[in-house]
Amino acid sequence: MNMQEMMEEAIKAEKKERKKRKTFMLKHKDEFIVIANGLIPVQKQMVRIIYDGSEALDISLAGNHKVFKTMWKALRDLGYNCNDKPKDKRFSSWSGYWTKNDTDLTIWVSFSSTVCTRKQVGTKMVEQAVYETVCE
Repeated sequence: MNMQEMMEEAIKAEKKERKKRKTFMLKHKDEFIVIANGLIPVQKQMVRIIYDGSEALDISLAGNHKVFKTMWKALRDLGYNCNDKPKDKRFSSWSGYWTKNDTDLTIWVSFSSTVCTRKQVGTKMVEQAVYETVCE
């Protein structure tokens, strides 16, 4: 295959992919609006919402623990279920997939905390070399 044929194949593949993405967007546009309306309580903390081109809606938000709980409740109220709950009570970041039984739409949520502080949680002894200046 020569260079021109490879370029033509790349263009053909991109057109096919673009058509697939457009079809998916048109199929789920009403659900996208439902999700946006359901997330109004956390709209000020929203960093971005994008369609990633691989059949998932990516949602990024940042805030405190209350924002996370509000987002969680909003998606649950819309009928979505998460594949992976946070393991810790407090965390600096979390991400997971959300799905709903009556749709093939997947939501990827990424949360980052904006209220992290540095706290001492203990001490440890460290063996460290000691040097002196010695002159002859």
